Order: sequence, then C-alpha cells, then structure tokens
Amino acid sequence: MKKSLLSIAVILFIAVPALAVDFLNFPNFPSRAGGISPFDKKYWWDTDSLTFYAPFDDPSNPLRLIKGTGTLSFTRATTATYVHPTTGLVTAAASGQLRIESNGALIEGARTNIILYSEQFNNGAWEDVGSPSVSADNSVSPDGNMTTDNIIVAAVNRGKKQTSAISATSKTWTASAWLSSDTACTATITIDSAGVRRIVDSQKTLSTTPTRYAVTVTAEATDNGAVGMWVWRNENTSDTCTSISAWGEQPEEGAFVSSYATTTSAAATRNKDVLTIPAAGNFSRLAGTFVATVTFGVNGTAYIFDSSTPSADEADGNWIIFNGGAVTFSGQRLGVSSFSISLLATASSTHKIAATWSADRAQLAVDGVLGTEDTSVTVGSADPTTITLGLSQGGAYNPLFGNMKDTLVLNRPFSDVELQSITQ
Repeated sequence: MKKSLLSIAVILFIAVPALAVDFLNFPNFPSRAGGISPFDKKYWWDTDSLTFYAPFDDPSNPLRLIKGTGTLSFTRATTATYVHPTTGLVTAAASGQLRIESNGALIEGARTNIILYSEQFNNGAWEDVGSPSVSADNSVSPDGNMTTDNIIVAAVNRGKKQTSAISATSKTWTASAWLSSDTACTATITIDSAGVRRIVDSQKTLSTTPTRYAVTVTAEATDNGAVGMWVWRNENTSDTCTSISAWGEQPEEGAFVSSYATTTSAAATRNKDVLTIPAAGNFSRLAGTFVATVTFGVNGTAYIFDSSTPSADEADGNWIIFNGGAVTFSGQRLGVSSFSISLLATASSTHKIAATWSADRAQLAVDGVLGTEDTSVTVGSADPTTITLGLSQGGAYNPLFGNMKDTLVLNRPFSDVELQSITQ
C-alpha cells in the first residue's frame, strides 16, 4: 500500500508544469470555479496563453525571466542609486544596471542634482545662515558610510544654504535631504527661486532615524535663473532643533523627488532608464492582457507599457487610461499603429493593474475596480518590434518614476471577472 501511494505521488509531481512553482507565489490568482484544491490556481488563467513573465524581484539577477521569447534589454548611460530591498541602504548601481527595490524594478526619467557637495556641509560651496558650525562625518549615513554631517544651530535663524544657477525659469523644483537629530525636534527645509524670491518653508519633525524629506516650489517667469536650498533653524516656524544631521541634499527640476545622485564639485545627472522586451512571441496586437503591480513615484500621468514610438501629441497611441486622481477609468483606442497603457496616479501609491484588448473591446481594472469598457476598437495594422516598460519608446514622454513587479503579458483577452480577480 505504501509503495502504491508513493508511486502516485511521484506521478503527480512529474505532471505539474515546470513553471507552476513560480505561479503559486501569486496570492491573487484564485482557483477556477469548481477547483478541487489551492493547487488549481496555476491553471486558472491558462498557462498556455502566458507569453511573458518577469517578477523583477532579484537584485543579483535583475533581468531574470520566468517565461518569455528573447531577452530583456536595459540601458542607462550613467550610474545611479537605489534603496536595496534587503539592506535598506542607498546603494550605488553601475551604468546599465537595472535597479531592483522592494517594490520591483525602478524605472525613472532623467534628473539632475544641481547642488554641489551634496554630502559635505563644511565645504565652501555651502554658505552660513547666521553662525552655525559643522561636525563633519559625524554619524552613519543612509548609504551605510560615516558621511552624515551634524549642523550645530544653537540659536534661531542659523543653518546652511546654497544657491545654484539654472538655465530655465518658470519651472517646478523639488529639494530633498535626509535629516535627523539626536532628539525629536523640528527644523526647516527652504527652497527658493531667486529674483522675485518665491520661497517655500517646510517645517519637518525630525527623529533620531534619518528620513528623506522634500519640499517643492514653482519658479516664476521673472525669476533670475537661480534656485536656493536651506537647511536651518527658522525663527518664523518656531523650530526646536539645536543640531541637524543632514545628508544627501538634492534640488532637482520636477514636482516630486527621484532617486539620489551624489555630487561633489559639479552637478550630477542620472540618465533615463530604458527597459525593453521583444514584441515578437511576447505581444499580440490582435488580443491580449497585460498585468503588473506598479508603485508610482510621479504625481501625474505615467507610462506603464508602450509598443510604439508616439508622436509629439500622442495622437497615434492606442491608449488604455486610468485616471487615478479622480478614481475614474476610461479605455481608449486611438489610431491603428500602437498600443499603450498610461495611468494618472499619486506618488508613493501602489496599484495592481490589468489591461485587456481585442477586436471588439478594451478594458482596464485597477485594484479590483473595472474601468469604462471601450467597444470602439481599431486593431493595429502593424506589428511592433519592441515593448518598452515604464517609459514611452520616444523616451521623453511621462516616465514611470516608480517601480514595477510581477509583470505578465498574455495572448488572450481577460473577462471582466478575471480582470477584477487578478487585481484584488
């Protein structure tokens, strides 16, 4: 009897598809109706229709594919940093290295840290506000090194500031820094655009743990081309800190913070991340479904998926759109030459997304909520050669500035029930 049971067990194990172990890691794939056990989950969405699956969860092997035709391709022409998913440290990434964080692959557009000596407040590039003193390399920084400076501000209206010349005016700028103190207290980050002196003071409550804080200002057209950043004890906000531990200052053009770029004697630019897969064998313009878990870094519209190079006005894009700010959804098919998924969302928000398309409908679900079905569909007339994740293929349109993981492409459309189930 024991021998018979063992034989059956071995046969069952061999019958399980090789990919089943990975599929069982997905908690949101329910069993089919009438499924006899939890192991039925692996068949619920038809493994034969799955053409591409990348988990984006392994920093030691960032371009790992579980299933797909061809290989992932990634480029970024500069070094960068990311928050390591296991150590939690700000970690350097080499040029051309896809960054994997706890929320998945980090995909960003280009940004420049315009301030000088972003970790050295005792450098002459930083001006005194009042009469502070600096204890250099006083504590462990967010990257694990002993490079955090302590700014002593024994009295109000003391701290450090730096003004950087810029070539563009009438732009939005965000300044950020990791700040902490020996005891809980309040301090102020100020960002200003010189000229008419548009100033934003933002009081921060500091703890003993370094935390990244940010503040945003929109310059005016009459500004004289300079942006300043201050870290100080401001009398007007009744700050209480007598010392401020600071590291990683970063003023950058944009309405939100992006990954940190270290500077010394010159500004530092991080170029855009470009992550692509071959379309052939992975994507069908006739019918399919795209699934991913996405964490947004952007306040506004971001690309999730793009199969063609859009024109300047995006008029040739077949879009499925989620307007997250208003919690409303719409599906659109415009033109015949491309297919894109674009979402409007809030920075630091995470959404489970599934979009489906076929000859008679386009539909989207986000976090279990269906969009507005679009039945005015025109199937593309040309097969794309490349799929870009988190960025338009043109490279200048609404990069994700966020993370993507558990990314799948299937060659069949999903029903509304399936879309809701897989995104809950």
